[in-house]
Amino acid sequence: MREISSGGVVREFSYGATGYLNSVGLTNHDGQKIASHTITVDPLGEITAIDGVTLFWDITADVPTLVTAGEHTLGVVPATSWRLVRGASDQNPFGIPGTPSTQPGATPNIPNALTGFTLSTGGIPVVAGIELTGARAYDPNTASFLSTDPLPPVIGATWESNPYSYAGNNPINQVDPWGLRPATDADLAAYN
Repeated sequence: MREISSGGVVREFSYGATGYLNSVGLTNHDGQKIASHTITVDPLGEITAIDGVTLFWDITADVPTLVTAGEHTLGVVPATSWRLVRGASDQNPFGIPGTPSTQPGATPNIPNALTGFTLSTGGIPVVAGIELTGARAYDPNTASFLSTDPLPPVIGATWESNPYSYAGNNPINQVDPWGLRPATDADLAAYN
């Protein structure tokens, strides 16, 4: 799958046999490679490495929580949003980003040596502008996932006709931290 920006930058997405995103390549308008990122996913769909940097997740957490990247303990990334899971303002509920910094050390808690990715405000790994939210990759620029929901929708749900939608196209009232099925903040609180 390819995406071409208005400036001519091409983002190319490659998926493995299991259906998970396994690489993202960036090419400029002249066809020169800007960057290439490899994403390793285990058979259960958990992202285990980005560009060779091993990731360890807290599998007991309510939402995806990255604990270590390589040899570095990341700790807890503080919530900076009204959302429980993913950072977004009330004027921008889909979280469409500005231009992210590519400078080493520009993301809190990521050491300078780990330059292949950054973290979102919710602690989700971001590669080439794509948030890796567990089962699927989310593109804030298009406000949708890049692959279909692996779970069938609830019959009659508003997102039934669009398996790519983020949070059932309703990010004000729902979230989708695992990339599976939308949940309300109340659902997550009850799960706790």
